[in-house]
Amino acid sequence: SNKTCVNEGQTCHDPNIASSSLSDWICTCPPPSTGFATAKAASPCVVDECKIPDNEAKCADAGQLCVDPNPTLGSRNDWECRCVVPPAVKKASAVMKPADCEYPGECKTDPEALKCTDAGHLCDDPNPSPSSTKDWVCMCAPPTKGANATASANVVCETDECVEVCPTCAQTKTSPGNLCASEGQLCEDPDKSTFGDWVCKCPTPWTGGPATTALANCTLDECVVTDCPTCSKGTCANEGQTC
Repeated sequence: SNKTCVNEGQTCHDPNIASSSLSDWICTCPPPSTGFATAKAASPCVVDECKIPDNEAKCADAGQLCVDPNPTLGSRNDWECRCVVPPAVKKASAVMKPADCEYPGECKTDPEALKCTDAGHLCDDPNPSPSSTKDWVCMCAPPTKGANATASANVVCETDECVEVCPTCAQTKTSPGNLCASEGQLCEDPDKSTFGDWVCKCPTPWTGGPATTALANCTLDECVVTDCPTCSKGTCANEGQTC
């Protein structure tokens, strides 16, 4: 019996050496393998290489799973690090090292994060690994500005269309310079949370109603107004004339 175990590299143990107790000897697999059999060689001897702390840690530190596909004495150095399911991956596993996983991240999977992008904002997940959650950030998309929000779509984004450059702004890439200012008028954005509502206003002493996304129709009666460089300032009246 001892020879049977030794031939397989195993140890033999007889739990009851009484003459009345026969055929109860046991073959036990050598460490680090596990397994035993009564009155015959143990088969198979299981060696789960992922139970070795260093191997398991390599995978765990990368947020991955350690798997030994063939945990037997005859199959060594075949343990794998596997990406956590369900991932979008370039390679799902790697032998004896962390796999090259590529996860979609919370910006594409978290319902709240989807609200962020659906609202026209930008979403960034600094660590898309499944082991790192609720760290995505919702940000204002240029030209809007506002404070970022972590793990929340509740960002307040504003744009001063009189200052910024955008397709609906008073200043565009194809039309540099503030349209209102180019004609000596005032530009005002009454609601910075919306687009296409900026107005041109007439400067004092000019008069005329404001115009939305266009130049205002400004007029100046130089006979009535006195506080302008070209105004009559009573010149006609002083001579008994009408202006």
